[in-house]
Amino acid sequence: FLRHANQLSPIYILTMVMLSLRNVQKKHWLRSILIAGMLGVCTYMIYYAESGSNIASWIPILVYYLFPFIMKREIVFNVITYSLAYIGVFVSVFVFEVQKKYTDIFVRLLKKDAKRVENLSGRIDLWDNAIEMIKEKPVLGRGMTGDYNIVPTARDGLLSAHNQFLQLTIEGGLVSLFVFCLTAFFVPVKLFKERKNDAAKVISIGIFSIALVLFSEAMGFLDLIILFAFGYNVDFINKKKSKTCKKETAL
Repeated sequence: FLRHANQLSPIYILTMVMLSLRNVQKKHWLRSILIAGMLGVCTYMIYYAESGSNIASWIPILVYYLFPFIMKREIVFNVITYSLAYIGVFVSVFVFEVQKKYTDIFVRLLKKDAKRVENLSGRIDLWDNAIEMIKEKPVLGRGMTGDYNIVPTARDGLLSAHNQFLQLTIEGGLVSLFVFCLTAFFVPVKLFKERKNDAAKVISIGIFSIALVLFSEAMGFLDLIILFAFGYNVDFINKKKSKTCKKETAL
């Protein structure tokens, strides 16, 4: 009904961010109860789906809402530190293969067998094949086929790249990747300027969490672009909050 099991968390993340943004503009105790209830329901569904991608992306959301006195310290936790952390995850997996060095920990956390953890449920092979496809046509890519299943597998089948950034580069080459990065660049700039405001904080953690899903799933950028739209207009959101507060004070 909502999406494939491995791709559930982005819609939950969007829900939490939107509820929180509304509460930032005009706080109400009923809305706070709704946020707490939604967090509980979504957490249960994430656990029930038993998807490593969902769990990995939901952990930052849980930490943000359960430990706000820590996560809302903008000096440490802001869109720039999240971006650096994301780059760190990329390097750790692709370069240092951290999943192989700490297999036992990941097995307990994700409830997967050791072989699936080391190969990230077959994703390592998919990523290797995807990179080879990119090397064949690096500049403009292969074009879009209307189907995400374009990467050959060991079983003579086709799957998505299971990494949205690799998928984008396969389809549109480095040109498309550059355009996306250029577009995305302006959002962190805005969010960092407004990092002391609650709206910027919740949008930043939302972007980081959805980006974690896109690290291991190729499901398109729709969810991320929605948050980009909020992020780029975060100054407008904060102005609306200020006007609301002034009206309430006047009343």
